[in-house]
Amino acid sequence: MKQLSILFLVLIVNCSNSMKMRTIITIGVVAAVVLAVIITVCTATAGSSVSPQPINAVAAITIGTEKSQIKGIIRFTKESDGTVTVVGDIRNLGPNTTHGFHIHELGDVSDETSPCGSTAGHFNPYGKTHGSPTSETRHVGDLGNIDADKDGVASFTIKDSEIALDGPNSVIGRAVVVHADKDDLGLGGSEGSLKTGNAGGRIGCGVVGIAKN
Repeated sequence: MKQLSILFLVLIVNCSNSMKMRTIITIGVVAAVVLAVIITVCTATAGSSVSPQPINAVAAITIGTEKSQIKGIIRFTKESDGTVTVVGDIRNLGPNTTHGFHIHELGDVSDETSPCGSTAGHFNPYGKTHGSPTSETRHVGDLGNIDADKDGVASFTIKDSEIALDGPNSVIGRAVVVHADKDDLGLGGSEGSLKTGNAGGRIGCGVVGIAKN
């Protein structure tokens, strides 16, 4: 584009030295300067990138069972390296207990008799067997276990490289499920272990939604 501007000026200069042509030349010079400024600004802008807004999500554990009234808030943050940090605080668990903690496929809690039962199985888009969060073979939704203290409170931070807040592994619109028992992480030596980790019933759940940044 710069070369075209220079060629334009050369052609004008060679045409005539008349007053009319000098006016045209002046206009041409101004236009060329403006064009050069625009090119410089566009080039500088193209070399920089706007930092994307962070993606945050949240799930409120408000759905339990007749025997379990657990409550909690779980926050998901996409980090700059692409991993997702999960920070949670869940209350009303049994003292000093361990519970399987997973992302389930559906954010459907419409079943009146068993709301968490309608969330389907573990989020597993690649058809793998169940495992631990650090296993090469695992469901995307396998987030391991959470531990409650003597007061029945589980406060935890998990950093995971499989779940996401966008793209095919996004957990937004899916469900977080807390199970009654400890997840054996696929090491129990049974069919159930490779499917669910033998983590027992679903004692609480919540749908993951987009949160304020």
